Amino acid sequence: MSRKEDGFTKEFQQELQDRQCMLLPDEQYRLFQYARKIPKHGIYLELGSMFGGSLFCARKAIEIENNKVHLISLEVTVRDELRKMADGQDPVVTIINGRAENILPLLRDNSIDLILHDTDGHGEFLKKILGYCGRILKPDGVFIGHDYQIGDTSIGFIETKKTIIEYFGGSVKPIEGMTLYITNKKEIISAEKILE
Repeated sequence: MSRKEDGFTKEFQQELQDRQCMLLPDEQYRLFQYARKIPKHGIYLELGSMFGGSLFCARKAIEIENNKVHLISLEVTVRDELRKMADGQDPVVTIINGRAENILPLLRDNSIDLILHDTDGHGEFLKKILGYCGRILKPDGVFIGHDYQIGDTSIGFIETKKTIIEYFGGSVKPIEGMTLYITNKKEIISAEKILE
C-alpha cells in the first residue's frame, strides 16, 4: 500500500508542515503508521507537543481507523496552535499543561498504548522519564523517542549508536535517515536498569 492509499497524502503532509510538525516526513509517516495500530478505546500520550503537529498526525491516523482513541498531550508551554486542538473542537484530545515528572507518576500502570517522547532528553531527566514510561506503557505498547541529547550532543541513531546501545542494551536498531527510535516496554525497563 502506498502512503497515499494509506491516507498519508501530499495534502496532509503539507498540513503537517503548516502546523510546524517537528518530525521529518519519514518520521511523520512512521508515527502515523503506529497511531493507526492503536486499538479501539486505546490511549496515545505525547510528551512535548510544541505546536501540535505530531499530535495532529496521530489524530488523523486514528480518524482513518475510526478507533475512538484518546489522545493526551503533556506540554509545559501550551501554545495557541496546540490549545486550539482541544478547545471543544475535538472530544478525543486532552491537553495537560504541566511537567512530565509531575504528571506521569499520576498515570495508571500499563495504561498507555503508544507514547511519543518528543523532547530533549538527557541525563537524570531521561532516566526518570524512561522509568515512568516503562511503568505506564502497556505490555504490548510502543514507545517512540525523538531527538534525545546527551549534554550538548544530539543522539540521532546513526551518529551515536554507542550511546543508544548504552541506553537500550544493544537491542535498538538504527532507522536510516531518522532521529527516531522505537522500542517496547521490556527494553525501556532494561534501559532504566542500565542508567542506574
